[in-house]
Amino acid sequence: MVKGVNRCIIEVKETGNPFFERVICFVRPEYCSEGFPKLHKTAERYVKGLAEEEHGRHKSLLRTLKALAIPAASALAGLAIGFLVNIIV
Repeated sequence: MVKGVNRCIIEVKETGNPFFERVICFVRPEYCSEGFPKLHKTAERYVKGLAEEEHGRHKSLLRTLKALAIPAASALAGLAIGFLVNIIV
């Protein structure tokens, strides 16, 4: 139970993330007088920026894994062929 709470809160419903349905932002008291449209737009930009940042991290990780997969597969194939050649000879 919350008593005597006097806070300015902005709710963003479009998060851009499949895991999160909505985001609730608690506005600092000194900025509550900015006006709802400005606060809501700022909160939406912030949440979208977080979603894009996360998406960028996943892309970067995938690129790194793809870049390492081909040399690793080639090295394993070379080791396997070398091992087979040594067994046969």
